[in-house]
Amino acid sequence: MKLRQIPNFATIFHATGLTILLLIIATIGGVILLLLDIDPIENPAVLFLNIPIFAITIFIGVKLFGVKFKMIAPTMSVSPLLLFWICIMALGTIILISDIANLVYYFFPPDPEILEIFEMIGTTSYGLIAAGLIAPITEELFFRGFLISGLLKNYSGLLAILISSILFGMIHENVWQTIPAIFMGLFLGWIFVVTRNIWVCVGIHSVQNLLFSTLDAAQIQITGLIYPIDQGVQFQPLWLDLTGALLFLIGLHFIRIIEKTSDGKT
Repeated sequence: MKLRQIPNFATIFHATGLTILLLIIATIGGVILLLLDIDPIENPAVLFLNIPIFAITIFIGVKLFGVKFKMIAPTMSVSPLLLFWICIMALGTIILISDIANLVYYFFPPDPEILEIFEMIGTTSYGLIAAGLIAPITEELFFRGFLISGLLKNYSGLLAILISSILFGMIHENVWQTIPAIFMGLFLGWIFVVTRNIWVCVGIHSVQNLLFSTLDAAQIQITGLIYPIDQGVQFQPLWLDLTGALLFLIGLHFIRIIEKTSDGKT
């Protein structure tokens, strides 16, 4: 029996429904781990569950809405110059979002158990692979490649980015990751709309997830940026926030110039 496909993918209801489905599948996975008495801290390999969770959700979405798989992973060419300014803007974004995360930690102090899980992700080999490779690929394919590509058929770029960013934040299910993830989702969504290249988003996401762990492993500490959060919240010095804002604005300026030049040639 052939599945009856739902037309006009994607609306805000389609995107929200698929995200809720993703959370339900993740919850089922969590219940199974609980029943099997598997502790994620002692068995960090469970972080790899992202792969089947996202794969099942995307497969159901593709079949339900009649989406072609190639839509999920567009790979338009990106010039080296555009990529350079994207990297500059991404660095500024990461710096600014880091201080947003500090504000969240300040107003909502996490329990030691939460910090232990975050530390496990950032220090174990399984955690680093999950954060630096698996999460960027699965999350970008779903939220940017799948959802934004569909949402752009029914909404403006701004609204499509906003919807996907809120849903992206929602799947993290804790305030310490949700709020920074929404802001990062806004940036990654805009980059996807500009480039139509999912792998640029994957690369930025991966660097953002690994940067702090890498610098911490190298015993490099920067006030408010790289520091032991369990010893109390620190805020970045003003010069660092201003540097982040400057990098963001410079990158944005030159990306817009390249966009206008490209539009003029077409």
